[in-house]
Amino acid sequence: MKPSLEKIWPPTLLGWTVKRLSSFLLPAPDDFPGLEWRLSGDFEAIHAFRADSERRLADFLLQHRWPPYRKSFSDTRILSLIVDMKDACGDERMLLGKVARFLAHRLKTLEARIDRLLPILFPPNPLGDIDWNRSPLGRMDPETLPLQQSAMLKFGQIPCGLACAFCTRSVWPDHGFPTDFFLFEQVYQAAIALGKAADENAYLKIGSGEPSRHPHLPSIVDLAARRGFRDIRLESSAVKELDRPMLKKLAKYGLKRLYLPIYGVTATTHDAVVGRNGHFRDTENVLKWARESGVAVEIHGVPLTLNREELHLIPDWCRKRGAVFGVFQFPRNEGPSRLPVPEITPRIGDLSPSVRERLNLFIPCLQAGRDPDVLSHRSDEQELIDRREHDARQGFETEFTPRCATCARRGDCTGVYAGYLAIHGDSELNPMEKSS
Repeated sequence: MKPSLEKIWPPTLLGWTVKRLSSFLLPAPDDFPGLEWRLSGDFEAIHAFRADSERRLADFLLQHRWPPYRKSFSDTRILSLIVDMKDACGDERMLLGKVARFLAHRLKTLEARIDRLLPILFPPNPLGDIDWNRSPLGRMDPETLPLQQSAMLKFGQIPCGLACAFCTRSVWPDHGFPTDFFLFEQVYQAAIALGKAADENAYLKIGSGEPSRHPHLPSIVDLAARRGFRDIRLESSAVKELDRPMLKKLAKYGLKRLYLPIYGVTATTHDAVVGRNGHFRDTENVLKWARESGVAVEIHGVPLTLNREELHLIPDWCRKRGAVFGVFQFPRNEGPSRLPVPEITPRIGDLSPSVRERLNLFIPCLQAGRDPDVLSHRSDEQELIDRREHDARQGFETEFTPRCATCARRGDCTGVYAGYLAIHGDSELNPMEKSS
């Protein structure tokens, strides 16, 4: 069995940095007599022990400065220090407070060293992207790379800047754009998690959030191509960063397919859904630039009460512009969104037959969906980073009405997304009888 890269490299850039600088960061034996120091397995925490009893007194945790951590003891431009004093007593707490101030000072003086370390891992090429030929992350021994058939890189922390009516992210707290160190963290995790393409059918999909706003996206596409992926795909919302020069560069590095959303065939409807005027025009431009760059485009839509009258026109709109239409992704009741979910969620039975058959749900009694084995929520993609996000293989929670228990197609049916029955009830769902 090939060794995991995460056994050779610390799992995060933060851990790699602390490991490299630990001799400077950790207190010397004489700084605080009676205390001993140990780094955690991921190198993101310093554990303080009493030397005479092996009792663990405190954890000094290191985290990225972005997004802000409310309980941090001290913040630098790059990192935050969080202190957990366990069950330390009064005198011990005073001593540990001195240790915390010592570490906070060391972290501030580390910033210049970190700035000098980053070019070692991420040396630039003449185009301003990462030169993987000079990076130790790009020169990894092929024998250490696991084989991968289909994989997903998710960058959920990169905000798209839109305010789609159905999206929970549109009402998330705005922490601003991630720091440079955090963005390099994502590149690092991608580099140690991404294996070699198992064969010519292997693909890599880059998505979640808005990856086209990631300044190192071209470098990530380049690395994937170097590791044998000939089918590299990108999910985007067609924001302004995805312009003609960017698409040409991504295509040069190996991008083959682009996934875009369309919510209506008129600017009035589409822009009302995304909450930004001019986005319909931007999407049309991205379609044109993708064709110029030789990148195939697949479109998806989301059926809402806002766009129900135009949904059936979207597939033909895509065809006339050289794009393929995929599926209509039914809205999920995942939490607060810009517009209340009950107001924007249509009844499945009220959608036109041509829209129902393209849904990413398979509900035979409503003639919804066509092939339950290729639906988006049954993906077998291996998620490589951003593991705090939903695992793509686990799917989204769905529900059934009690009457569905007697349906002859119950084993095939996906059910509706959780929360749908509370909005529309189950009157449209009719159990199917077994044929004689």
